[in-house]
Amino acid sequence: MWTAAEIRGRLAISTAVFQNARLGEGEIAQVKDAGIDCVEISIVRRSSDDRDSGQVAEVLEAFGANEIDVVSVHGPFDLPYRETSAVSEEEVIEGSVEPIAFAEEAGARHYVGHFGHGQRARRILDALLERTAQMSVVLTTENQTGQPLKPYDNFVKAIGHDRASWTLDIGHARDEDKVNPFVKSESAVTIRSTCKHVGHTHLHDSFDLAAKPDHRPPMHKDGLIRWVDLFEGLYGINYNGYFVFEDGRGEDVKDWVDHVVRFPERFIELYGQAPQMDTDGHRWTQMDTDGHR
Repeated sequence: MWTAAEIRGRLAISTAVFQNARLGEGEIAQVKDAGIDCVEISIVRRSSDDRDSGQVAEVLEAFGANEIDVVSVHGPFDLPYRETSAVSEEEVIEGSVEPIAFAEEAGARHYVGHFGHGQRARRILDALLERTAQMSVVLTTENQTGQPLKPYDNFVKAIGHDRASWTLDIGHARDEDKVNPFVKSESAVTIRSTCKHVGHTHLHDSFDLAAKPDHRPPMHKDGLIRWVDLFEGLYGINYNGYFVFEDGRGEDVKDWVDHVVRFPERFIELYGQAPQMDTDGHRWTQMDTDGHR
């Protein structure tokens, strides 16, 4: 079973929550004061610029002083990930090398990029794995908005490299019916059947699937994500990474941070205890307050 303390021990927040301000000592102190000890640095360069040596020094010093662990770094969003030309492919490779080096310097376990899957993504990751062979940070490809998950799992399995994995962003996923699978009762099955090789997560809630599909505060009263089913699935694949909550808009920092901080205890309050496997190793015994799995 996972207790609230165990969930909290793997809880992390993305610095994307501060994307509308310059990331500095004050923002990092705010994370610590809230009781969060792990972060993902999101390279939104108007806020957090890995090319600014002064800001890098300030940020890394502040994380160290506040005893905050940098568990991951999200690469820059302005690379031509979705283009198909040879020139753009080289731009993604060249534009990722220094951010990966920054992730290594920060002590991150995972580096997140929107590399996609398929032959182009394979060439990019092969090149990056070769050029960063002396590093330990694991390179992950994040599932892109509107796409199914299984191709990412198959992609990482085919690479078969201990420094290659993928990041599951629960808001980006869509089934064939174009609906987010994590608002459905089959959420746990989706995880167990399509996410066996996932190494990292981006978690957030969905409200109105048409107007605001993702990146909303977790376990909000209007949220649609089936959190107990999601955690059932992650437990079922023996996921051993962090639970990284990622804000994609930076609209209300305090609201976001409060929701993340209270997540472990609220999860236990709503579901009685952390999910637990039945003796057959496949089904879960946990019920929510309405009697649903």
